[in-house]
Amino acid sequence: MDLKQLIERTLKHEGGFQNNPKDSGNWTGGKIGLGINKGTNFGISAARYPLLDIRNLTREQAVEIYIRDYYEPLKMSEIKSVRVQWKLFDIGVNMGTDDPPKIVRSALKDTGYITGDGLEYLRVNDAIAFMGEGAFLRELAEWQMKKYVSFVTKDPVKLEFLPHWTIRAFDIGDGLT
Repeated sequence: MDLKQLIERTLKHEGGFQNNPKDSGNWTGGKIGLGINKGTNFGISAARYPLLDIRNLTREQAVEIYIRDYYEPLKMSEIKSVRVQWKLFDIGVNMGTDDPPKIVRSALKDTGYITGDGLEYLRVNDAIAFMGEGAFLRELAEWQMKKYVSFVTKDPVKLEFLPHWTIRAFDIGDGLT
């Protein structure tokens, strides 16, 4: 597994600096109009990092944050499938580190492979082996899409983000090795 490969794929979805006032992640208070609108850069948001100089964040700094605050805490290296690693890592960068375990539990709640509140990686690996990597990834993509739709349902202003979120949700890591 090449961590650089995973990060590069997420960076393609995140892009560079943007400062859309309709994006709650761009505000230091985490809500539109709350705090200072500092923007998002490489997926690093003012909402999560209110003290960071978002506009001048370098790609290298973003990669350090990705590894320190997403890849390592989510223990992605314990998942045997590179594509599943990337998918859960990407969800974490985009939605926060609380969401990958929730999405996994929701996607697999009836399989018996997930119990408790955390990501149990051995069970995830068993579920991937049982279901097949493609089927597991499709389940994750569907639940990710449901989460995006729930964002729009709660806050219709986010509708403008749905086309890109849809592309992101259904990117299941083809080509990653």
